[in-house]
Amino acid sequence: MQTRGSYFSEPGPPATAIPYNDLGPVGSKTKIGVLAMRELRNTYDKYIPKEDAWPARVWDWQLNLSFRQAQKLRNMVWLGGQVPAEPFSNTGKRMFPGNLLHQTRFTMSYVEDLLRPFKCKTSDIKLLVCYFQKSTEEQTTVKLLNLLRNCCGGVLPPLTLVPVPHMQTPDSTIEIWGVTQS
Repeated sequence: MQTRGSYFSEPGPPATAIPYNDLGPVGSKTKIGVLAMRELRNTYDKYIPKEDAWPARVWDWQLNLSFRQAQKLRNMVWLGGQVPAEPFSNTGKRMFPGNLLHQTRFTMSYVEDLLRPFKCKTSDIKLLVCYFQKSTEEQTTVKLLNLLRNCCGGVLPPLTLVPVPHMQTPDSTIEIWGVTQS
C-alpha cells in the first residue's frame, strides 16, 4: 500500500486495497487498475478540479498515505474502499469483529457520511462494489443483498459482489466502494 501511495501527492485519489495473500508462484506481481477522468478542451488535455471530503468520524489509514476517502469530480463522487474501522481513529481496529451484516451496515454509515458533504445520498449511488469474506452459509449472500438494498433506499444500483477467502484483518468481513452521481 505504501509503495502504491508513493506515486500520488496530497491529496491523492480515493483507493481500495483488497487482500491477496496467496500470491504465487514466487516472483508473481500484482496488477493495479485505475479509473481516471480528464477533460479535452480546445484539443488540450486539461486537469479536472476535485473537491475532497473526509468527515472526522470516518477512519484514517494506519500508514501515512495520500489516499482520500471521497472526491468529487464534476458531478461524480468517487468513494475509496470503506471498511468497518473504528471511527475517529487510525488504529485499524474493526467494529463488530467478524460479523458481516453488522459490519456492512456500519460501513454503509461511513458511505452516508462521505456522501453528505456533496449533498448526495446512498440512493444516488450508480455503482457499488463489495468485497466480502465468503461464507459456507447459503443465505449469507441473500441477507447481504437485502441489507445493501435497504441501505440504498430500497433499490440496488449496479452491484458487484466479490467473495474472497479473507479480508485485510481476521476481524474484517467487508470492504465497499462506489461511484455516485449528483
